[in-house]
Formats: sequence, structure tokens, C-alpha cells
Amino acid sequence: MVISITLGICGTAILVAVLYYRGLNRSEDPRLVPVRELIQKSEELTGNRKAPEAFLLLDSALHLLKSVPGYENSYETGVIFNNACSAWLLSALYDSTLVSGEKEKMLVTAHTFADSSLRIYRAWISEWDSLPGDQIRIKIAPFFKPDDPAFAGRNPHRILDKRVKDIQSAQIETPRRLSVNLTNLGTIHRHMNRPDSALVCYAEALHLWKENKTAESNLNVLKGGKPLKPSILKSLFPPDKKK
Repeated sequence: MVISITLGICGTAILVAVLYYRGLNRSEDPRLVPVRELIQKSEELTGNRKAPEAFLLLDSALHLLKSVPGYENSYETGVIFNNACSAWLLSALYDSTLVSGEKEKMLVTAHTFADSSLRIYRAWISEWDSLPGDQIRIKIAPFFKPDDPAFAGRNPHRILDKRVKDIQSAQIETPRRLSVNLTNLGTIHRHMNRPDSALVCYAEALHLWKENKTAESNLNVLKGGKPLKPSILKSLFPPDKKK
């Protein structure tokens, strides 16, 4: 009897989880699915130091994103540009197969993408950061028309609700994304022998997000100190990004 009850509870829990995540997936904007898939694949390539391949996927993701009405200047475009920056930066710093001059070219390319991401994040924060949920809904509703063929078989109102929540979450996360962006830019300046510019970037990055340990560590090195190692406690329980 105990086993039967336990199996019944487990089965119910699994069913609830399946239904929950199915509903969650169906509330995602279907127009963004291929964009997110390309970004995810590019991140895998970036981790393997394959910047050119990662960039091609990100370029395709950006083209698709800009073709979706209402997403042309979204925070996701900033994510794509910053990911492109990270891809070229990581390859420049850690690819041991680079020949003379290639590192400098990669750093210049990374700098270009960092600047683009910086501009997008700041513009997005200026436009969206202080908007409450009802104003966000009014502003984006015209891009979620119920008769849009992209929403066939789905609930456009639920998709709109999800997008409002995504933007509200981005109001919290985008300043942190900007902090990471500035950290990348600071690292580029460091390796291009521009310590003063790097210092400004790291300082602003920490002003936006005081828990940015990468910026803090780089700033410490720039001032003649040693890289900072996170405590065991912080490694096990990192700060909640939602706070």
C-alpha cells in the first residue's frame, strides 16, 4: 500500500511538472525559438574557442530577431552583440594557435561588438527601466496581434503575458548584463595597453553590479594586486541575480 501511494504521488508530481513546462513552453513567443536555438549553439562554439563559427550563428540570430516586429531594439540584440564580443575575446586571450597579429585583430573585433552592445543596453535601460507592467503591455501589445499566423494554435494573450514578464525580468537583469559588457570592454582595453580606460570600465561595472567578481578581480590586478578568489561559501551560494 505504501509503495502504491508513493508511486501515485510520484506519478502525479511528474504529470503536474509535464503540464507546467508544456504550458510554459507554449507561452514562449514562437518567433523567438530559432533565435534562442542559434544563441545556445553559438555559446557551445564559444566555449570551444571557435569564434568565427559562433559569430556566424549569432549573425543569423540577429538577422532573425530584427525581422520580428517589436524586437528590433530589444535587450536580446544587446545579448547577441555581447556574446559576439565574448566569442572573439575568449579566442584572442586563450587560443594558443593564433599567429602574430591575429590576437590584435580579434581584440579590435571584440571591441566593436562590445561598443554596440553597450549602446543597445544603455538605450534599452533608458526606455524601459522605469515602466510598470501595465505600460509595458500597452507598448508591446500591437506586436502580438491575435490574427498573426505565427500564433496559430497558440494563445496570443498568454504569449503577451509572458513577454511582459520577460521585460520586467530584464529590468532587473539588463543592468547586470551591462556590467558584464563593461567588464569585457575593460579586459579588451587591458590587453590593448589602455589601463586608464580599463579602470573606468571596471569601476562602472562594479557600480552597476557590486557582486561582479570578474570586474572586481580585474580591477584589483590593474591596481597591482592579485586576482581575487571567491570564498567557498560564495561559490556554493552565489548571490541571487533576481535581487
